[in-house]
Parts: sequence; C-alpha cells; structure tokens
Amino acid sequence: MIYLSDKTYCKFEAGIRFLLKVLHQMDIPTYESCGGHLKPLEKDSFPSVYINGSSSLFEPNKLLKLIESLIAWNQKRERRWQWFIEGRVLNDGKGPAQLFWLRPFEMNNNRSSIILSRLRQDVIDLAEFIK
Repeated sequence: MIYLSDKTYCKFEAGIRFLLKVLHQMDIPTYESCGGHLKPLEKDSFPSVYINGSSSLFEPNKLLKLIESLIAWNQKRERRWQWFIEGRVLNDGKGPAQLFWLRPFEMNNNRSSIILSRLRQDVIDLAEFIK
C-alpha cells in the first residue's frame, strides 16, 4: 500500500481526495489529480487522476485490476456517466513518462456547475465501488 499521511491528503482537492486514497491503497501511484473547476478556463471542468506508469512503484497488474473494476462500474451506467483510462506520454524535460489518465467520459465542455457536481459525486461513488 502506498502510504501518505492524513496531513498530506488534506493538501489534495477535497473532490478527488477519497479516490486518491483508494488508488494508493491498491498500490497505484498517482502523478497529478484535479477535482474539476469551472474557472479558470485553463483547468479541466471535470475531476480526473493521472496514474504514474513510469513510477518504480507501478505494477501493470494493479492497473489491470483497476480496469476490471471500471468495466464492472461502466456496465451498469449510461455511456455519458462512465469512466475510462486513456494513455498519455509526458515529456517534461526529464525524458518521457507514461501516464494513464483516469477521467469521466463526460468532459463537461459547457462548464455546467450541475454536471460538475454530479461528476464529483461520481468520484466518491466510484472510489467506494473500487474499494
């Protein structure tokens, strides 16, 4: 289990904190997370987590277990309210890093506060389901 203190978790945005804890309990290292924002426009309008596939702690089988959980979660939901993982490569000057972006299918492009609220509740429900 990846252990972070409660004091450290308090530094993360409240809307994504519980999902981060669940991922860390599964030994899935994270790189970055966001609870979703309506403003500024440069920030995503939906919650998401980047999983760090380049971390020395990363184990592909742990990611597969998460994907299995997402498949089960998505099978009982409308397409709009499903979650998925998208591969990304980050090159921050230190060399390329493999990331996996866990995010909802609904990207909230019109920046609706109602949709953002629903997506934030989804984060909690998804974390509880995975746990």
